[in-house]
Formats: sequence, C-alpha cells, structure tokens
Amino acid sequence: MKKITNFSMKKVLLPAIAVIVIGGLLFFMLNREASRMPTNLLGMWVTNAAGYEDRYLVMEDESLVFGTGGNSSDFYHVNRVREQNNDSDISYIIDYENKQKTKFKLKFVYTMGRSETIKIYPIKDIVWSKKNKSGE
Repeated sequence: MKKITNFSMKKVLLPAIAVIVIGGLLFFMLNREASRMPTNLLGMWVTNAAGYEDRYLVMEDESLVFGTGGNSSDFYHVNRVREQNNDSDISYIIDYENKQKTKFKLKFVYTMGRSETIKIYPIKDIVWSKKNKSGE
C-alpha cells in the first residue's frame, strides 16, 4: 500500500476547502439577493379606502412594516421576493416572517404608470399608492 505524505494530502485538501468556502459564499450571496426588495417597491404605500385610511405598508430592503391602525405597526423580516412580469403589471409574492419565525406570504400586483399602485390579494378592490417623499 502506498504511503500518503503530508505534501500530497495538502495538495488535495486545500483545493477542496477552497471550493467549499467559495460555494458557501456564493450560496449566501445569491440567497441574500432573493430577499432584497426591488427598488420600485421601496417606500410607504397608503390607501384612502374606507376603513383603511390609517393603515399603511412600508417596504424596505429586507423588511415589511404593516401600519395596523392608530400608532401601532407590525414588523416582519423578508425571506424571499418573487416576481412575474405581465406587460405593465408585475405580480409579486413576498415570503416573510415575524420574530417568532411564523411564516407568511404577501401576494399583490404592482402597476406602473403615472402613479404607481398595488392591489393586494385577496382584497383586490383596494388600491394602494406609493406615498412620495414630500408627503403627498
């Protein structure tokens, strides 16, 4: 039987470790990008629909904040954002979770145009508009 020397072991082991480390970094970076919010969605979304006037939705890079009425809000971490283009509309599914790791999905259609709007499933008759930075 052939004796394995330290030199030949290093020759095999070091490249294997390098491949594992690089693969892990690539996996982390690709998954991180999947959780980032598209720039067209960033910001606060509001509606003037009856019963929802004091509600809002804030989309940030890796989080969602739901204004639940009055001065209360709920914070969630975004795990993944998926999109499907349909002409001027884009369908989104956002997978998110609370601090207790309970998982949720937010499904909506984003419409581009003079004013950007979203319609959240299953209540598609309520239109949410992006509040611009000047407060309008």
